Amino acid sequence: MNNFDDERILFYLNHRKLIDQWTEIRSEVPSRTHKFLFELEDDIQELGEMLGADIKLYKEESGYPKLSLHRNTWPIGDNKPAVGIGIEWGGKSVDLQDRPPYVGVWTNRHTLTGIALSEMLNQSLNSVALRYGMQQSKWFPVKLHIHCEYEQFWLHLDDYRQHVLSEIELMWKRCVDEVDIAVQSLEEPVA
Repeated sequence: MNNFDDERILFYLNHRKLIDQWTEIRSEVPSRTHKFLFELEDDIQELGEMLGADIKLYKEESGYPKLSLHRNTWPIGDNKPAVGIGIEWGGKSVDLQDRPPYVGVWTNRHTLTGIALSEMLNQSLNSVALRYGMQQSKWFPVKLHIHCEYEQFWLHLDDYRQHVLSEIELMWKRCVDEVDIAVQSLEEPVA
């Protein structure tokens, strides 16, 4: 009995060296995707300017990289906004199809203010999450994964860029009032 008579196994064995070389190339896709997402910085900055004069861009490159918008009036702690609306991804493991970035309302849970905002926004944005099929998490009161609808996404990066920008704009319009209310409630003195 020949344990190697399976056609798939024989194909692999006959082409093993080439298949393994091609498989190694797969590991380069996330770093290129990571770089592409950071190239959205100017576009997101422009979107922020269009949404209002009081809006700034925040960029974080380590851990879970993000590009998010926040109002000048929203709190800052540890040189980071306590809350922002934008895009985040899983570092250098991001992939536009298998591990896509997500757009949402991010809270900086490294600060007490961020934790308080996270708790308030998880409640106040629950209806938004349900209505639009979004997820909620500890760091994101609402988030939506942005998959690329094209299998050959590299041929449609401009379409994907526009899709991301429109999702950030929609997220802003759907959530900014609740964020403003939550921020304002933090500023009101407790009786």
